Amino acid sequence: MISRHSPTILFIPRWYPHRKDEILGLFVKHHAEAIVPFHPVVVIYAHPDPEKTSAIEHTVENGVTIYRKAFRVRTSGPLRLFNPLVYLLTIIRLWKRVTADGHHISVVHVHVLTRTALLAYFLKLRHGIPYIVTEHWSRYLPANAHLFNGWLRKWLTRFLARQAFVVTAVTKALQQAMNSHKISNERQAIVPNVVDIQRFKPSGTAPAVKTLLHIGSFDEPAKNVNGILRTISKLAAKRSDFIFKFVGDGPDWDKNREYAQQLGIPAENIEFTGPVMGDALVTLYNESTAFVLFSNYETQGIVLLEAFACGIPVIASSVGGIPEIMDPERGILVEPGNEQQLEAALITILDGNFAVEKDRLRNYIAENFSNEAVGRQFHEWYNRALQA
Repeated sequence: MISRHSPTILFIPRWYPHRKDEILGLFVKHHAEAIVPFHPVVVIYAHPDPEKTSAIEHTVENGVTIYRKAFRVRTSGPLRLFNPLVYLLTIIRLWKRVTADGHHISVVHVHVLTRTALLAYFLKLRHGIPYIVTEHWSRYLPANAHLFNGWLRKWLTRFLARQAFVVTAVTKALQQAMNSHKISNERQAIVPNVVDIQRFKPSGTAPAVKTLLHIGSFDEPAKNVNGILRTISKLAAKRSDFIFKFVGDGPDWDKNREYAQQLGIPAENIEFTGPVMGDALVTLYNESTAFVLFSNYETQGIVLLEAFACGIPVIASSVGGIPEIMDPERGILVEPGNEQQLEAALITILDGNFAVEKDRLRNYIAENFSNEAVGRQFHEWYNRALQA
């Protein structure tokens, strides 16, 4: 575990929670917190703001030292071409503050390519500091291949990945998608997302009402909430012994609620709660009969892991890395976009014809996705990088 002699790790993430968006990049934050028992962690995060810049914000959150700074971006006009340069200048300024404050960095950990790795590559050349890359972004998946475009972006991403000591991805599906774009390294590994098993755990009480739960960012091309709503509408015409709760927000939040009204789903069968965090979120899991994720694409779906940690079965579409964490004892897989299969799975759950062993679900998460399990994997990679 951590000692005063443990090498310090510098995180350079593309996404990280900040004042205007406390959800953005939570999975990166959880990675950082998983590493804290093994190493001191410093995060430098430059985030865009169309309206204004800010002074450097220095905080310590759950043992992680964080330096944040907003930089102004142009959303239109020729000046938007300078946004990457402004980002680089901002991240360099943050690096200078880190060194001025006396932090001695041993390994750089880049989260989400591409521009985040430019400083890491410079530090490798200038100071001999190795860097590793962890990728979370779904832009490489077949459904999103059009997002990874431009010859310069492709060349630079491939080059920076090759220069890293190791490239990790959160799922095999994401790793394979990256390899299909020739984003590879002689060392590759799967290191998954993290679940806080001290927080997400079964409550020991059964739900009072048959409750189906969906948590996520309401981004229709990815999450296909409208597909869930159409299925609920058909189900509500046949039975009324359930409520479906939608939790979160996002660009299509209002449109999804309007669509639910257009479909005429009875108010007693549906609820849009808005964002829920902390202990209240754990309570929602534990008050649910099953968790539902009907996405068109996903990298891993950390909400599924949280549901498992609470001993809750899931219904999920067979996309991205989801099949890697599913088996017949944990939930029901359906084809993406197949609303008939989704309805059949919901009926199976509501009729009580699918049971799970809560302890087995939780043990699966503890062994593979806990802070200890994930933090130790990164700890071992850092040591290998330092010994190379």
